[in-house]
Amino acid sequence: MEWAMGKNFDIYRPNAGKLLLPGARIRWEIHYHAIGEEVQDHVELAVYLYPKGVTPKYRTRLMALFAMQNPQTLDIPPNTITESQGFHVLQEPARIENFQPHMHLRGKAMAMEAI
Repeated sequence: MEWAMGKNFDIYRPNAGKLLLPGARIRWEIHYHAIGEEVQDHVELAVYLYPKGVTPKYRTRLMALFAMQNPQTLDIPPNTITESQGFHVLQEPARIENFQPHMHLRGKAMAMEAI
């Protein structure tokens, strides 16, 4: 999952969930981009598990395109305009549950296309 300032929570369709394998870890990183003002926040994490023996029909996955795959490629020099592209080939039919551009206040536009 991914979270950023202003985002509430993820709601999955019925009979969907994430697979949490034995020994898996939940990594928690919080970063803010303040514009001169003090940032106050309260963050909580809730994990709801299906009852033992119940397996959801649909598995959700986080697909981080472009910047998360290779952060070094996203370098925007001061006073410049930069365009970046990222591509991913799905190996099976999929349903896009959400799309969350994450550019703080520097980005001007973002788009996603399915071909």
